[in-house]
Parts: sequence; C-alpha cells; structure tokens
Amino acid sequence: MLVFISIVYFVFIIIWGLNYHRLPFSEIANLDMRPSTIDELEGLCKSLIERANELRHQVDEDSMGIMTISGGYRSVFKRAIKGYIKAGEIISELKGNYSKPKKVVFSSFLSYAGISGIYFPFTSEANVNTLQPDSVLPSTTCHEMAHQRGFAREDEANYISYMVCTMNPDIDFQYSGVLLALTHSMNALYKYDIERYFKLKDLYGDGIKRDLKTIRDFWTSYEGPIEKASNKLNDTYLKANNQKDGIHSYGRMVDLLIAEYRQSMKKINSE
Repeated sequence: MLVFISIVYFVFIIIWGLNYHRLPFSEIANLDMRPSTIDELEGLCKSLIERANELRHQVDEDSMGIMTISGGYRSVFKRAIKGYIKAGEIISELKGNYSKPKKVVFSSFLSYAGISGIYFPFTSEANVNTLQPDSVLPSTTCHEMAHQRGFAREDEANYISYMVCTMNPDIDFQYSGVLLALTHSMNALYKYDIERYFKLKDLYGDGIKRDLKTIRDFWTSYEGPIEKASNKLNDTYLKANNQKDGIHSYGRMVDLLIAEYRQSMKKINSE
C-alpha cells in the first residue's frame, strides 16, 4: 500500500504538482504587479460595476428575473473554448487542445462540500458542479479549463477565467467573467474600506443584485459540517503546494485585476 501511494504521489507531482512552481502568470502576461492603492482598487471596482451593469441588460432572465442560459450547462461546455481560442492568439501558453468539460454526476455532494468544480490531473479533465446558478457556470467552467493548461494556482485560474470569459464573443460568458471579477474585487474593498464598499454597492443594477442573492442563497442552503471539513482539507492542500495563504490565496486575483486596470488606464491616458 505504501509503495502504491508513493507511486501515485510521484506521478501526481510529475504531471501536475510542479505547476505550482511555474512562472507566474503576471510575468507571462506582462502585468505590472507593484503594490496598489485603495484608490486603484476603488477605480477597478467602479469600472467592473459599470461593465457588469451594461452586460446584465443583455443576458436572458427567467420568470423570477434571474440570469439564465438557454441550453444550460451543455451550452456552456460547448461554447467555453471560444474565449480560449481568442486568448491563445495573444498568450501562447493558453493555446492547445482542451477536452470538453464534464458534468460532475454527484454535483449535490460537491455543493455540500462547497466546491464549484474539480480538475482531475490524471486524466486532464475539467469537472463542473452543474447545480450552481447559471450566472457562475461559464466562469467556473473556464476556471477548471485553465488548469488544463497547467495553471495550478487558484488565483491565477480565476484571473484567466475572467480574461477568457471577457474575450468570449457571447454576452453570457462576458457577464459571468465580469461578475466573478467584481465579486472578488468588492470583497477586497470591503476588507480595506467598508465605507467605499457600500457607496459603490449602491451602483449595482437590480439584475446584478438578484443574481448575487441567488448565488449567495445557493451556497448558504448547502452549508454544514461537510463544507467545513472540505474547506479545511482544501486549505491544507493549498498550503502544502506553495500557496501559503491557503484558501485565502483566492483573493490574490485582485492584484492581477488591478494590474490589468492600471495598464488599461495608462493606455487611455496616453491616447
């Protein structure tokens, strides 16, 4: 048994574990990761709110006014590659063949564990919890697909998901990606300046508010001991793989977003 476990662990390190030590995506994408200010974070959040509000008016809604995707997860899985094709034209590391994302049969168990998706390195498969609200299905799918290109860090996979979603020609993908970025950025602003947070939150359109409440209610309905145990296990796993902040490393996505925002503002000011 010990020999078997040792072999499996060795194979895991060779085909996946080493990716935790690869060149940071910020260097691959030439993003300036210098320390940012609260003003920059506020500017990023405001920009994302404006984009999210504009995109939200263009997506489909159900009878309850919640964002919905025609064709459900099957449609999302089929169209997710579009953004990666566009991104691959700019960043060669994102080029390549992607196997079609798969539905997790036991999605209800993943929900109780607080898990939106799983990447299985031994088969290079992106597996998605399809019970989630439609507004997060595109960004979750693209997140797991980022792992297929060897980007193991969760914060980088989140940023890549945002990037390829916004490059996707389909509006529902663009909205899902921007909503992902907005959630992380506003959470960061809440930690550092709660007054600015609530001031910007008032700018949310009604559609965004409904979607965020749906997402929050979904995960709240599955909270319990399984989720706590899963978070503890995931936290230990991340720390063991060079992500010292554990589950909190997801927040580092904001640094990449600010770097991109800084780059875009510099371009606008130079024109």
